[in-house]
Amino acid sequence: MNERLKDVATGKSHPRNWNKRLNEPKSYHIATVFIDIDHFTEYLLNNGKRATLYMLGLFIPEAMRVINEYDGYFEKNTGDGLLAYFGFGKSAQESVSDVLQYITTIRWVLSHEVNPRLEELNVQPVTVSSGAAYGEAYLAEIGTPSRDASLKRLTAVSPQVNTAFQLETQAGDDEHLVGPAIEYHADEDDQEYLLLEDIYDQYQWANPETEEMEPYAIYRYGGEWMEDTVPLEEEVEG
Repeated sequence: MNERLKDVATGKSHPRNWNKRLNEPKSYHIATVFIDIDHFTEYLLNNGKRATLYMLGLFIPEAMRVINEYDGYFEKNTGDGLLAYFGFGKSAQESVSDVLQYITTIRWVLSHEVNPRLEELNVQPVTVSSGAAYGEAYLAEIGTPSRDASLKRLTAVSPQVNTAFQLETQAGDDEHLVGPAIEYHADEDDQEYLLLEDIYDQYQWANPETEEMEPYAIYRYGGEWMEDTVPLEEEVEG
């Protein structure tokens, strides 16, 4: 947990009212989520650039819309991957609820909105995997003291940010792995869909109840919308 972590480069969105000086970090307790399209390189080779870009043109805007719906902050999009933060100014329970709703809704949007459109045009459908963790993160704006905003980026660094990425890399197709803090702060309804998957030997986490360092348990989240419900109804219909 004390190893030096790689900075996570950022994109176009960050906490509102950001007024910190350049290179001055600020601490937040937030949830970090990485989402990737499964087997993206293989998809590109099989479908070609035109179909792949069409698929991304459908999926990425939908995913960004869902991030916004659950009060998240879109951090960056790199090819087929999305990084988002949830929970600025919210309790741990609210942050975790937003993250799990986000993952659930992304799956719904793929199966009911994106993939049906792809199939209508004989374009291969997609699945996504994700990794999510909750904890303290340090954000800072880095770059050059210039009026040119393109020379500045918001950067986040913390063990939980790095762990969310590691969880995503371990996830299988349409699999969504979360850390122990998310399971701990999840409500009873969500805990029903959190199944112990593995123990991540590289890390430990501080249990808020016992204040003891414990093995880093990994949970697989399998929540989904019921067929007779429509998430984000106004946006979907629009």
